[in-house]
Amino acid sequence: MVSKRSLYTLATALMGHGVSAFRNPIISGVNADPSVIRVGTDYFLASSSFEYFPGLPIYHSTNLVDWEIISHGLTTHNAIYDRQLLTTGGIFAPTLRYHGGTFYLITNYADTFNPADQRPFLVTTQDIFYGNWSQPLYFDQTGIDPDLFFDDDGCMYLSTALPEFGPRGGNSTIWQSKVDVRTGHSLTQPALIYKSSLPEKIRWAEGPHVYKINETYYLSVAEGGTEVLHRQTIHRGVSPSGPWTPSPRGPLVFNSRDPAAPVQQTGHADLVVRPDGKWYAVFLAVRPQLPANINGTYQLGRETFLSRVTWEAGWPVANGGQLITFDMQDPDLPASAQNASSTWTDDFSSPALSPEKWEFRGTPYGTWYRVANGSLRLRGTPRALSALDGVALVLTKQDDLFYDFSVDLDFQPTLQTHEAGIVAWVNDEFHNSISLVLCANQTSTVCLKTETIAQGEGVDGNATTSYVSVPDGAVTNGAASVRLHVRATPDTYRLGYSVEREEEPTWLAAFSARWMAPRSGGRISWQGARMGMYATGNGVPMLVEAAFGDVEVVRGEAA
Repeated sequence: MVSKRSLYTLATALMGHGVSAFRNPIISGVNADPSVIRVGTDYFLASSSFEYFPGLPIYHSTNLVDWEIISHGLTTHNAIYDRQLLTTGGIFAPTLRYHGGTFYLITNYADTFNPADQRPFLVTTQDIFYGNWSQPLYFDQTGIDPDLFFDDDGCMYLSTALPEFGPRGGNSTIWQSKVDVRTGHSLTQPALIYKSSLPEKIRWAEGPHVYKINETYYLSVAEGGTEVLHRQTIHRGVSPSGPWTPSPRGPLVFNSRDPAAPVQQTGHADLVVRPDGKWYAVFLAVRPQLPANINGTYQLGRETFLSRVTWEAGWPVANGGQLITFDMQDPDLPASAQNASSTWTDDFSSPALSPEKWEFRGTPYGTWYRVANGSLRLRGTPRALSALDGVALVLTKQDDLFYDFSVDLDFQPTLQTHEAGIVAWVNDEFHNSISLVLCANQTSTVCLKTETIAQGEGVDGNATTSYVSVPDGAVTNGAASVRLHVRATPDTYRLGYSVEREEEPTWLAAFSARWMAPRSGGRISWQGARMGMYATGNGVPMLVEAAFGDVEVVRGEAA
């Protein structure tokens, strides 16, 4: 019998058969709000990190198709230290620019959802490969999704998304001022330069970028809200502040005009030109499942997509005005099979966690983790997975719809509240885990506990918990040694364990991929699925470390 996984891979391969095509997304897993630049023959891209740390991942490519993470804009060197950070708060849509030998990365830190309360800040570096970004420089002007534009006359313009009536609220609009990037001071009063003309319920303008192309100024704006009616509009004018004339060709990207399209929510775009003068756009989009249309669940979150951009009568047009697809025909770019049948491992042989693989919810503090003797050792804090900070939790992004995550765990719980395991993570509200705990009935020493948290009308937040004894052969003097597994497909996630590394897992729980939807507080959130390792005392300290080793991630057909 041909598996669903094989049929999926075959179908996507056949879509591009016989043509030169690159594959979207170009950066898989949650990487929203991409901003891109070219310096010489190198391309660099930054994306939002929200409440996760290290913040602002920086990617590098030489062909616009194949990307690798090289650094982060926010590290322990210049971090903003988060405490009780809101889910999908933190670091919002950045803009990455290069001017006069310096890389500029501007963003904002959100600890509320009122854009008028957010202060954009700037970090800089001369060597983007090495990182070593400067300490944050804050601007006077408030707002989210900041853009920095350097004009030919030496003036620098800061554009942000702000409520139309400032602190008094209103729909989101674009405001702008001239600024001094040495001090962060505004040189002119912020002024409203753009207001969306969409219906009031979706009249939300954000993610601005200003360009000067062939002596004409362009303003690119994300509109319609970052949900099902998301799009990117393009406008041009005679100055960096407008007035602006919208493109007669409509939005630059807007896949949601076709609710049946398998790629949705296209927007938050940025433009880049190759050395040969050919233009491209990067932007976020989602891959909905169950069903694969506008009504589906996009468990991987908002990913980074790419399209060729051509010019018609002075207006940029993405993909010839057609919908964005997974396989994009382009004879000028290489085909890519990024993440197909690929595996990565971590045996924790390095003295520190790799920031290219692992991240934390918020900036970690305390001494609850260390890497030693070929293992990641977590000392559980009193904070449970539902806490907003201080959780002993290490995560990696799920970057394929077919995804296996497995790890060895050695753990000896000494109280019934002590728990260590792995988790299919959405956020503090929704997470699904398999762990080692003390058995409640004491007929066995250690049990495997699974906990799943439902999403959906009538069941939202309902938790299901089950316990199974660890086989006797895997327990010695109260310490258990097992391998824990999460297996994800486009429609189902499973939690299981094995005693021997090579044996087929015993699956203990399964749940719908709908339960991995990025939601928080009863609404859509701006994140995506992650997998991770955790330990918690569930209200009390854990005096014994949990040792995790030999992580393996298998993506695509080989999973």
